[in-house]
Amino acid sequence: MMRQLNQQTAIITGASRGIGRALALALGRAGAQLVLIARSSANLHSVAAELKLIIDASGTLGQVVIASHHPLEALPMNVMHVCELHRCM
Repeated sequence: MMRQLNQQTAIITGASRGIGRALALALGRAGAQLVLIARSSANLHSVAAELKLIIDASGTLGQVVIASHHPLEALPMNVMHVCELHRCM
């Protein structure tokens, strides 16, 4: 069982499918603040909607932020910006 991660922020790249999606859902169930990054905007919004249902049902304080990294060169700047806003470590 995963410990509760309230007040912890996780940045997940590749969050729209596969391992990234599974990780996002698991961390969402544990109450983490999530920053989801992926190239597929449609799939990413689908994962975010699923996470919102999980967060609402569990009563945790989780939050989901979506960040795009298209073009790929923008990824480092987007991650830095999100970290500044959400106090990532």
